[in-house]
Amino acid sequence: MSFTVTAPSVIGNRYSITAINFKYYPNIIIYMAKQPDWTLKEIELLKRSYTTKTKEELLRLFPNRTWLGLTHKASKIKTGIRSNTRRERGYNAKYGMNEHFFKKWNGDVAYVFGRLITDGSWRLRDTGGEMRIKSIDKENLEKIRFVMESDHKIKKEKTERGTWIYVFDIYNNEMVRDLLNLENKIEHIILHENFFGDFLRGFMDGDGGLNITDNNLRVVLTNKNKEILEQIKTRLGYGVIYSKEEKYYTLNFLNGNNFAEKVCELMYLPKPFLYLSRKYSRWELWKEMKKRHAKI
Repeated sequence: MSFTVTAPSVIGNRYSITAINFKYYPNIIIYMAKQPDWTLKEIELLKRSYTTKTKEELLRLFPNRTWLGLTHKASKIKTGIRSNTRRERGYNAKYGMNEHFFKKWNGDVAYVFGRLITDGSWRLRDTGGEMRIKSIDKENLEKIRFVMESDHKIKKEKTERGTWIYVFDIYNNEMVRDLLNLENKIEHIILHENFFGDFLRGFMDGDGGLNITDNNLRVVLTNKNKEILEQIKTRLGYGVIYSKEEKYYTLNFLNGNNFAEKVCELMYLPKPFLYLSRKYSRWELWKEMKKRHAKI
């Protein structure tokens, strides 16, 4: 006995029909809609545009592709086939990744490290190393996963408050050891290292805000560790620190002396790949407001 399950109708003939024989049910055949193979033209376009376009722009460029399909293909283009890499690292290495990601300091590493300090965690336990980043913005985590050349899954979890967040976990001893090494050098990183703007943007995207109130631009960094905020203030040469409920400290940049704008220019010029869209859009709005005001 056998039966057939037909996939829902698809648009035009952009999808082919594939028969799948299940291992444990050899008499059952399911017909599913499948996206067509990628053309060389599409691949070249994705290579040129993935790191410079927003999610919305990419979906317009590839109207026949899903966001999941785009991120998956982009990951494969960047890293190549990972099965051999996993085999070399051992049978238990379920997911592929660039486990040397944190070894060389660059803009991507600086951003991700800033996010981890504020919105993440890392630890080395007897069972192995664990790194975790949490966010309500899945798109941002997908981009972080891309630059880390990882195919770990992004999961959705419910918080104690009943809200939902996205979680990106990586389990890797080497990577966590490198993070512990960066943690030991954090003062030097903040005060002296290059790519400070990328680090600052990651820090702000994790525990900070960028808002326009009463035609005034304001950037805020929040953290439990006052010493880190003091170091950031020292590096920039401006800003005001306040205590908040004696548990958190905030480093404020107002635009009375163009301080907030200077911070934004440091974080967003030239336009980066890693950023939170909702915060970057406020920076774009501010620039438009300045243009309109200049014409008056």
